[in-house]
Amino acid sequence: FYATTFSRMHEVKTLGGNLYGIRMAASSDHNLLTHVRIHGATRDGLRLHTLKNSQFIDISVTLNGEAGIFGGFQINSNEFIRVRASGNGFTNGGHGFRFGGSGNILHNIISSNNEYDALGSLLGAGLMIQGDESKDNVVTRFTGFNNRNPGLHITGSNATNTLSNLTVANSRDRSGLQIGYADGGRVNNAVSLHNNLSGIYANSNASGMLWNDLVAVHNLTNGVQLTSANNNTFTGLLVVGDNGGMNCRLDTAGSMPGLIAPQCTDSGADGSSTYTGQSSTAVLS
Repeated sequence: FYATTFSRMHEVKTLGGNLYGIRMAASSDHNLLTHVRIHGATRDGLRLHTLKNSQFIDISVTLNGEAGIFGGFQINSNEFIRVRASGNGFTNGGHGFRFGGSGNILHNIISSNNEYDALGSLLGAGLMIQGDESKDNVVTRFTGFNNRNPGLHITGSNATNTLSNLTVANSRDRSGLQIGYADGGRVNNAVSLHNNLSGIYANSNASGMLWNDLVAVHNLTNGVQLTSANNNTFTGLLVVGDNGGMNCRLDTAGSMPGLIAPQCTDSGADGSSTYTGQSSTAVLS
């Protein structure tokens, strides 16, 4: 579909395909896709470019050769509701769901068992939001598990996104939740466990963020890891424990990263909530 506007697709199933299951490009807008099942395309299941003001509801993308859903860097003001992405990237590697853009709403997304290529790239994330223009997106009720790389990965400067009610687990080669280069944004009610690296990893100047109600337990390395992070604030509850490295790790600590290494608070005691020199108030558990 090229330059398609005000189209409706309902109860569509595609099986196989030499390139893509469905492709929408060239400034498509105001489209509605509901109850769409895409399986076994050699490249991406659903390929999107320069898309805005469209809705995707009850979408399933499974066992596609590259990404389940691949969006370019101009995916703006769309809604993705009840999306299931599983087993994608089995030939050339690909994310379950990847896009760049602003003002999108993602709600009730489950992404699992997505793979990377033989070169070991950063493909294979459950959900990846990428690019400097990727801001003001809202992700709620996201679950990512058994992905090769992060369950949820956001990277790009000025990425002021809001993430709520997240569960990420069993990222086989990376951290569960990874955020890089963000300037602002909010993470609320996130659970990250049994990941191969850190449960939550904010790297490369991820700064000015508000973190509320976090659980980072049973991870192979660290619970929460911050690198070159500035002016972060942790509130609500901070639950850490049974991590292979530090519960809270700071690498190249910036100004007011928000946590005290390695014990998270000043004392590291259960129920403590003092962070000298920081703006955080989270109760440690």
